[in-house]
Amino acid sequence: MMMTGTTPFPALDKDPRLPHVAERAHKQIAKTALGAEQSVNWSHSESLPETIEQLISDGYTVGALEQTDDATNIANIKPPQNWALIVGHEVDGIDTETLELVDQHWQIPMLGQKQSFNVTIAAAVAIWQLHQ
Repeated sequence: MMMTGTTPFPALDKDPRLPHVAERAHKQIAKTALGAEQSVNWSHSESLPETIEQLISDGYTVGALEQTDDATNIANIKPPQNWALIVGHEVDGIDTETLELVDQHWQIPMLGQKQSFNVTIAAAVAIWQLHQ
């Protein structure tokens, strides 16, 4: 799992954040993750564009989970061997610049009056679907 930008992340050995900021984030994550943060391989990068570029260079198909005119229903995707999923900000979604960098746009079909899920629910649904 790769986290970028302002996404909170557990404490690192040589953490670049102020000690109290790193400690607070680590405690909040540990309380929610219940130890999963210790069993999942993860890393943090400050630059999303550089991370996307590196993933594509390493042979990953990078998909953005966003409702766009070019988005494919995630249920109709045959996931590639190596894939990475970009999820956006809870309210603002994924910015245009990021959408232009990724390989594909994926969306979860919605029924009813609501047009989107909470970002954590959307990520869980998408990851589950991509693992089928």
